[in-house]
Amino acid sequence: MKTVIAPTFDVIKTQRLIDRILEVPNFENVAYVCKDFQDFCFEVAEWGVDHAAGIDFDDKTLDIAMLNDAIAGHGYAPEDCL
Repeated sequence: MKTVIAPTFDVIKTQRLIDRILEVPNFENVAYVCKDFQDFCFEVAEWGVDHAAGIDFDDKTLDIAMLNDAIAGHGYAPEDCL
């Protein structure tokens, strides 16, 4: 029998990143028009930004679904975003 190990997400780290995105005005403005975390990362990469609050955006322990929900629920509806 093969054991499948589910990925472990760091909810505290993810929430810290969400909080940072919402407290920095430029990040918050970008998040407002993005439909998900991937769009947010793409947009801020134009500024040379690939991390916030000491957390790399490509950190494998981030809960991407939680980040997507936070960004999609912050501004425009996803279908009205970039």
